[in-house]
Amino acid sequence: MIVQYLQEHEPPMTRDEAVRLIQRHERARQGRLRAKFMREIRRQEESGKTTEKIQKTMNPQDAVILLQTMGAFLSREAST
Repeated sequence: MIVQYLQEHEPPMTRDEAVRLIQRHERARQGRLRAKFMREIRRQEESGKTTEKIQKTMNPQDAVILLQTMGAFLSREAST
């Protein structure tokens, strides 16, 4: 139905217009893909910075306390 309507009411597209339309859509697709890729890289860098901060600021005693706290929490969760 839509195809029939377009065939009756839309003037035919020239080859040049068709090429430009395809190029525009392809550039948009590549732009979206690049933006997604950059967001992922940024997210990985941010998570890496967080890990670096934790690694730089944690001494062995703090690490033991954190592990004991998490172990106690997990054992309480498992028993409920």
